[in-house]
Amino acid sequence: MEWIFFSNFEILQEIGKRMKQYRLDSNISQAQLAKDAGISLQTIQKIEAGSSIGLNYFIACLRALGKLGNLDGLIPDLPPDPALVFKMQKKKRHRASRINR
Repeated sequence: MEWIFFSNFEILQEIGKRMKQYRLDSNISQAQLAKDAGISLQTIQKIEAGSSIGLNYFIACLRALGKLGNLDGLIPDLPPDPALVFKMQKKKRHRASRINR
């Protein structure tokens, strides 16, 4: 999807649809997901309806659905700083030092 063309409201709606589909694919009721995530049933209903919620609730749902790994796609790791990589390569040992006995 080209998310840039969607409003915040439309993105929330799409997230809600996807969360609902994850739940249904896992054969979990809204009540069970709420219990597993440690949040209220009303919060689950808000998420699936595309309402704005706190990020902690979103993370709790992902965790309960076993989808927490999907966060890597949302916010990937930053690449290493090239200057730091170069500096670390310069400090690599090329041989062992003598041990004085």
